[in-house]
Amino acid sequence: HHANISTIHAFCTKIIKNHFDKIDLDPSSRVAKTGEIDLLRKEAMDELLENYYKMETEGELNGSFLDIVEKFSSGKKDKEIEDMIFKIYDFSMSYPFPNKWLDKCENAYNCGSVEELENMPWMSDLKEDRANLLNYAASLIDKAMEMIKEPDGPYMYAELIEEYQSNIQKLILCKDYVSAYDLLKNFNAGRLSSKKDEAVSPYLREKVKEIKEECVKIIKLIKEKYYFQKPEILQKDIVNMKDNIHTITTLVKDFRKVFSEKKKEKNVYDFSDLEHMALEILVDEEGFPTVAAKEYADYFEEIMIDEYQDSNYVQEILLNSVSKRYKGIENVFMVGDAKQSIYRFRLARPEIFTNKY
Repeated sequence: HHANISTIHAFCTKIIKNHFDKIDLDPSSRVAKTGEIDLLRKEAMDELLENYYKMETEGELNGSFLDIVEKFSSGKKDKEIEDMIFKIYDFSMSYPFPNKWLDKCENAYNCGSVEELENMPWMSDLKEDRANLLNYAASLIDKAMEMIKEPDGPYMYAELIEEYQSNIQKLILCKDYVSAYDLLKNFNAGRLSSKKDEAVSPYLREKVKEIKEECVKIIKLIKEKYYFQKPEILQKDIVNMKDNIHTITTLVKDFRKVFSEKKKEKNVYDFSDLEHMALEILVDEEGFPTVAAKEYADYFEEIMIDEYQDSNYVQEILLNSVSKRYKGIENVFMVGDAKQSIYRFRLARPEIFTNKY
C-alpha cells in the first residue's frame, strides 16, 4: 500500500511539488487547461512574428526572416510559418534538451564538400534503409533464378535476371554515396526475352515477370528517395539551406522563450513543462542524476513501467534517473507492445522500446 503508483505526469507533479525551490517555480502555479494553452500559444506566436517583422524593418536581420517567409508562406498570411514553428517546437519538446536537439539539427547542414557527405549524421540511416531495400530485392531475384532453373522454368529470362543479380550485389557491396549514385544512374531496367516456348510453365513465366517488375520498383524508389540528383548538387543544396535552417531553429528557440514567459505571467504550465521541470530537478545539463534523483533511486526498490511503447526520450531519462542504474544495478522492468503504440501524435517513441530487444 506504500507503492508509488501513478501516471508519468502525476509522478512529475509530485517531484515538482517536493522540489519547486530548485527550479524557481511559484508553488501556487497549476497545469493550464487546453483552451488556455492554445490561446497563449497563439499570443506568443503573434508576438514573435511581429518582433521579427519589426527587426527586419529596422535592418537587424538582413532579410534572413523575410527569406523564410518568401519560401514557406504561400499567401499574405503566415499560417504556414506558424504551423512549421509549432510542429518543430512540439517535436523538440519530446527531447530532454530541446535547444541542444535544435543545434544538432542545424549541424546536420555542415557539409563543406562532396566527400563530407559520407560523414553527415543522416547518411548512416540512408545507407541502412538502402541496404534493407536492396537485400529484399536480392532475395526476390534469387527466387526468380530458382524458378528459371526449374525443368519448365522460363530459361529465356536467365540472362536479364543474372544481370539483375550482379547489379544488385554491386549496389549492396557499394559503401560510398557517390559510387552508389553512379551505379544507380547507369541501372538499366532492360526487357525480358519475348521468346515463346510451349514447354515453359505460364505460371513460372508470370511470377518471374512480377519479380522483375518489383525489383525495378525498388530500384526506382531508392533513386527517388536518396539519389535524385548529382552528389555535387546535393552538397550545394545542403550548404545553401544552412542559413535558412539557422533562422528556423532560432525562431523555434525564441518562440519557446516567449511562450514560457506568457505561461509564467499567468502562473500556469502545460504537460510537456511538467516533464521538463521534473527533468531539471532530476538530471544535470550532461544528463547525469542529481542529488535529488539519487535520493529517489535509493528509495525505490524497483521501477515497473507499463505501456512502455508510448514513452518518449524525456520520460526515458526521467525514469532512468530515479533507478539504481547509476550504481550499476538494473531495477527497471518494462512492459509494452510496439504494435499497440497509439500516441505517436503525442510524440511517443516506440523505437525506444524496440531498440532494447
